[in-house]
Amino acid sequence: MNFNPSTKKIWLIETITGPFAIKICKEIELAILDESVKLIEILIDCNGGNGTWRLIGSFIESSPKPIHTVVIGQCASAAVYVLQSGHKRYATKFTTFLTHSSGFGLQGKTDHIDKIIAKEARDKLFRDGYLFHKTKLSDETMTELTSGENPFGPKEALEYGFIDGII
Repeated sequence: MNFNPSTKKIWLIETITGPFAIKICKEIELAILDESVKLIEILIDCNGGNGTWRLIGSFIESSPKPIHTVVIGQCASAAVYVLQSGHKRYATKFTTFLTHSSGFGLQGKTDHIDKIIAKEARDKLFRDGYLFHKTKLSDETMTELTSGENPFGPKEALEYGFIDGII
């Protein structure tokens, strides 16, 4: 982690929801506009969340200033995708990563449930494609990591290409 005064630290330590994603994006925007800030670090200790990770990821990827994502605790579910959007991605040696398949309780009419399942299948294709693009995962490893719940540590994250280094 960088302890330079020209580094802005933003803490991603809550479950990712719409309101929290907007809060994080506003912090990123303010850091981008602040001329004294040369580097932005997103510090991650997050158990996941919902699809609004895409909003945060879009802000990070399109930033004109470098944004490093740094896992300092757990990085699970939706937080894994936020991590991937960093210009540089790091983790401390005490981190835990977790990917999983989607799960949700359903009730209602069959045609409605079928639409929800079809939407989730499309979302999974997008998420898997994003991980393939950002990491070194093989088809087999991708299937293993995104089926069930599969925790792994920083050494595996480095091997899989989830991070660029361990700090």
